[in-house]
Amino acid sequence: MVVRKHKHRAEAMIDQFQSASRLRFSSLGEHPVWTKRGWRVFLNTPTEVQQRIQYVEGNPLKEGLPRQNWPFVTPYDGWPFHKRRS
Repeated sequence: MVVRKHKHRAEAMIDQFQSASRLRFSSLGEHPVWTKRGWRVFLNTPTEVQQRIQYVEGNPLKEGLPRQNWPFVTPYDGWPFHKRRS
């Protein structure tokens, strides 16, 4: 997962995501496995962000699974430089 800079700290967002997904999976009778703490890496350039997005998008394909599409995911717009003109 690649998450844009937000008003919440990375640790708080990881905690919320893990808690919500644990509840959802347990309601389906499934047992997700999480590390005790999420992995966070701070990316400093649009190129770094694009590289990580490609990595995340490629993971299911490496396992022979279909590409994942989610309605709440928006394409990366180059933030924080999305409004700059060359």
